[in-house]
Amino acid sequence: MNERQKRLMEVYEHLRRFYGIHTKTGFAESLHYGRTSMSAAMNGDEKYLTDKLFANICDVYPGVFNLEYLLTGVGGLLADRETVTTEERVKNENLMDQAKMFDALLRSKDETIEELRGRVADLKQQVADLRQQVALMTKKEPLELPVESSIKM
Repeated sequence: MNERQKRLMEVYEHLRRFYGIHTKTGFAESLHYGRTSMSAAMNGDEKYLTDKLFANICDVYPGVFNLEYLLTGVGGLLADRETVTTEERVKNENLMDQAKMFDALLRSKDETIEELRGRVADLKQQVADLRQQVALMTKKEPLELPVESSIKM
C-alpha cells in the first residue's frame, strides 16, 4: 500500500467512524466521484490518487482534514480545530445530521420491503387456501393456476 493510498484509507475510516459513511460507494458519492474511480484510488492506482481528489475531500468536508497531510504526509490527518470557522462547523454538523437521516430512511425502507414481502406471502397462502376450499366444494383437484406469474416479489 503506497503512502497516498494509506492516507485516503485514513480519511475513509474517519468518515466511517464519525460521519455515517458506511460504504465505499457512499464515500465516492459524498465526494461526487464515480464508484469505479474511487475504487481504483482506494486500491492504490496513482492515476486516481490525485491532488485534486485530496483537495476535493477538504472542500466537501471543510475544516475536517488537513490538506497538507493528505498531499505530503506532513502533520496530522485532521485540520487544526482552532482554524475551523463557525460556518464550517455548522456545515459539518449538518452533514452528520443528513447522513443519520439518510441511514434512518434506508432502514425504514428495508423494514417496509420486508413487511410487504410478508404480506405477499400471506396473500399467496390465502389464495392457495381458497383454491383448496373451491376444490373441496366442487370435489375436484385443486386448481393449479400460477400465483407467481401474477404477483412478483
